Amino acid sequence: MSPSARKIATYILDAGVALYFILCVAIVATGGFVFHALGLRISCQSLVNPLGILFLLIVLRLVAGRNKNALLCLGSTVFAALVFLYGLEAVLYGKEKKAVAALSAPAVPTAAPAASVAGKNYDPLRNDGVNWTWGHAVRNNAWGFREREIVVPKPDHVFRIMVLGDSLTWGAGLEEAERYTNLMEDALRKDGQQAEVLNFGIQAAPTTKERDILRQFGPRVSPDLVVLGFCYNDPQPRSANWSKERARLEDAYAVVASLRYLGMKRAYHFLIDRVDNLAARHHLIPSWHEALDRVYQQGSPEWTAFSQALSEISAWAREYTGQPPVFAVLTQNLHRGNAADFAGTPEGRWFARAAQEAAARGFVVADPAPLFAAGFSAEELAVNPLDSHPSAKCNRAYAETLLRTIEPMTRKGRP
Repeated sequence: MSPSARKIATYILDAGVALYFILCVAIVATGGFVFHALGLRISCQSLVNPLGILFLLIVLRLVAGRNKNALLCLGSTVFAALVFLYGLEAVLYGKEKKAVAALSAPAVPTAAPAASVAGKNYDPLRNDGVNWTWGHAVRNNAWGFREREIVVPKPDHVFRIMVLGDSLTWGAGLEEAERYTNLMEDALRKDGQQAEVLNFGIQAAPTTKERDILRQFGPRVSPDLVVLGFCYNDPQPRSANWSKERARLEDAYAVVASLRYLGMKRAYHFLIDRVDNLAARHHLIPSWHEALDRVYQQGSPEWTAFSQALSEISAWAREYTGQPPVFAVLTQNLHRGNAADFAGTPEGRWFARAAQEAAARGFVVADPAPLFAAGFSAEELAVNPLDSHPSAKCNRAYAETLLRTIEPMTRKGRP
């Protein structure tokens, strides 16, 4: 091949590599939506085919350009990928900032200086889940919980409630004072009771972990009542969308997960969602509803462990407090329709199944469904447009329901 012909071939293959890379990323990023919307029929049974063709194009480019241009080809491809991904991160950050700013606008006048939280400028986008949750500072006690320091032994004449739970109890996206545990304590004290409602919520904690927390800290806390806050993914100790099929694609997901270590957290979540949708669409993995529904099947390992954990929590509570524990159903999805409609959704069936199991294991069930059926708009249910965790209004409904449920149990805490 003459030098001029090789040069032309090199340019053509460079263009092919670049265009096909953009196409692959676009398919993954949109789940094929844009292309289907344009009427283009693109068959992509897995990521292996497009990535394999991309690899072939790069090899051809290396052959055409001989070894002297190999590093240039590889470097330019990596550079193009990084430019695209950082650009995606910047776009997503801008959309996130705009959404949260619009939500926060009524509470923070534009002419006012930025509020100071824990000595730093308030930033509603500060959300690492460790030190900050959507602009709210996270303060942990010596035991590692988002709660005040706990006095041990328990003071005399104090009615102490120990609340276990996951991120919904922990208070994702909320100030501490907005959580249902804090609201319960405020209401009990206004009623003249010397009460403490202690929050032992842990983010992403399954019920089996909550049982372990009760075993470890319960004897030191000496509670008079135990409350278990429940979300429908709590029987699954892994992520809610975990499945055997998804685990087989772990290597592919690990490639996308590496973006988090390059400062592209938003791009990571965006692409992971698209990869999930694409894989589920082509039946490589079950949808997250299908995956979690397997957990609720009688006899599944996860359900068996969940049921056992409920039994052990109930037995511990009855032995140490003399009262049955309370199972708090932390629902928030009734905006799908009325109570009858919600009961037919996967979430509704899961909540009902778990509540039935808890009652069979000796829990008193507190279900705020009637309050949600009375009317919650979709905007009122979530902490912000970017995070579906329960809002402060949802937490008020949880607190109201629990206070009615535990009223007979707290009588000994009255002066």
